[in-house]
Amino acid sequence: MKSNYLLILFLFLSSLGFAQGYDIGGVVKEAGSGLPIPGVNVQVKNSTMGTATDMDGRFSL
Repeated sequence: MKSNYLLILFLFLSSLGFAQGYDIGGVVKEAGSGLPIPGVNVQVKNSTMGTATDMDGRFSL
């Protein structure tokens, strides 16, 4: 009976780790004028995760 409680507790606590997520977003702007740049590829370093900026230079990962 005690092992069942420990198993349920372990499964519950391990699922909390998978539920953690991050939202990263921003705007890519040209250094000189400060205007947003559409169509820029944004990628997480050392990862295959990435996206492209929209027409307003905004991105969200």
